[in-house]
Amino acid sequence: MITKVFGIGGIGTGIFFQLDDNRPISRDESRAAVLTDFKDYCKGHIIMHYVAVLSPSAKVYMLGMVGQDEPGRGLIAEMQAAGIDTRYLKVTEEAPTMFSVCYQFPDSAGGNLTASNSACGLVNPAYINECAGEIDASSLVLAAPEVPLESRIRLMQIGKERGAVTVASFLSAEADDFAKAGGFALADIIAINADEAQAVCSNGIESAARKIMSANPAVKLVITEGKNGSHIFEGNTYTHIPCFPAENVVSTAGAGDAFLGGLVAATIAGKNFKTAAEYGASAARLSVMSANTIAETVTVDALR
Repeated sequence: MITKVFGIGGIGTGIFFQLDDNRPISRDESRAAVLTDFKDYCKGHIIMHYVAVLSPSAKVYMLGMVGQDEPGRGLIAEMQAAGIDTRYLKVTEEAPTMFSVCYQFPDSAGGNLTASNSACGLVNPAYINECAGEIDASSLVLAAPEVPLESRIRLMQIGKERGAVTVASFLSAEADDFAKAGGFALADIIAINADEAQAVCSNGIESAARKIMSANPAVKLVITEGKNGSHIFEGNTYTHIPCFPAENVVSTAGAGDAFLGGLVAATIAGKNFKTAAEYGASAARLSVMSANTIAETVTVDALR
């Protein structure tokens, strides 16, 4: 039974621009866009928010660093209000809280630029070791991007050594490094999107899944593909989960993080992997109907 969750990943704020057409942004282009009042957050905070809100019986600990600044103080307050225990969160004067610029096209696709010189970049394996005292077989550890890969790997190593459930995701640009660091073998659950799967293997989703599962046959793998739904690989079983239609898509930013948050919450509740992925898809559906990357509409009652 999982009673404790320890998560690492990006913690920060951002601004959100809406573009007026669907043309890709070119290398030397300067383009006008509408600066919105949407709230943008970083991956670790988004995922752990949903885990805390959807798993009220579990103790949820956020690991990571923020700057000694107003954004950092505000994020700590928001996490605490959501039920996240921030006792291990470190405030540093050496770098500012992570900041990102998110942009969205009219068709709801988009991306972001995230500062690489932020407090999150100071998270190192020594810090992870300091925070690991309570991790045991009743724990789940989550290693999400936007902090150094070596620190995420260290958290997974500790989790694996102590019998915890280990959950991971990675960015396309770090797929090779994640594999070389042993990330595939350390993870009980991996959640990535189709672009990240393409970075693992350019021959398609099934080939990427075979490559990951050749390194770890026991891993439970989900690859999300936007409106094409999700691909679930578990042992010799493949399941496709269709995308749950949303009445009004406002923004797809943060939908993948909502999916992972819902999946983790259902795993904590003891659901099988397919059901957990369906729970994640339901969370993602509610997320895309919110302008903010943390959707307050994602609640236990709403998903039920």
